[in-house]
Amino acid sequence: MAFLRLFSERDSNSTSKRNGTNASPVITLRKDIRSKYSGYQNSYTSTCKEDFNLRSFDSLLHQRTNRLISVLRAEGETQFLSLNSHIEVCGFLLELSEDVVRVIIESKEDVWKNKDLMSLVNAYFKSTAKTLDFFNTVENWVKRTEISQLIIRFAVKQFETEDLGGNKKKKYAKTLEELNKFKNVGDVFGDEFVTQYKSVYEQQVLLLEELRKMKVKLDKKQRNAKIWKTLSNVVFATAYVSVE
Repeated sequence: MAFLRLFSERDSNSTSKRNGTNASPVITLRKDIRSKYSGYQNSYTSTCKEDFNLRSFDSLLHQRTNRLISVLRAEGETQFLSLNSHIEVCGFLLELSEDVVRVIIESKEDVWKNKDLMSLVNAYFKSTAKTLDFFNTVENWVKRTEISQLIIRFAVKQFETEDLGGNKKKKYAKTLEELNKFKNVGDVFGDEFVTQYKSVYEQQVLLLEELRKMKVKLDKKQRNAKIWKTLSNVVFATAYVSVE
């Protein structure tokens, strides 16, 4: 997603700088997404023109995505994610989920009695749950980052105090003690972050692929079913914006 991409770029860049590498796992993952689903994207755009509810959903999706990207890019010069970034992303996810659930509830009678639609809904919820779990984990990483920053600030103050002191034998002892605390915290956004990010990303790609297969199968069978067109396009938009 736009926000997943920005999160990954910022944190993989940060990790790469600390490790002396320039590796970026995101580019490899999202290389063919736009071309592979361009036909579906065109279909989505066309359906938006015909369907008022889908058009309203799309308008809100663009507004929220642009707002979120602006917030994350405004903090792009910082090395780590801030708590504000985390809150914005979680808020975005919750609002997006609420919109999709609203569409599902409005059509619940059609969904519950249609095996194919139920399969689509279940795939969406599975993907969403994995993404929300990821950002719950990110919250813990953000807190650890804030602790690390506090330790560094305190270490700097200790250095300034000890630098003026006259005890040459144990000079900078407390500064070194604080720096060791920082070292023990470890690399907050390291390999674990990249691994979980990839897992979430791949789950979104799987959702898109499952939706593509369903579309081939069901477009003819349910060509005139409005609920299928609306629900499939809503799920497509939420998954596509996650990996585009």
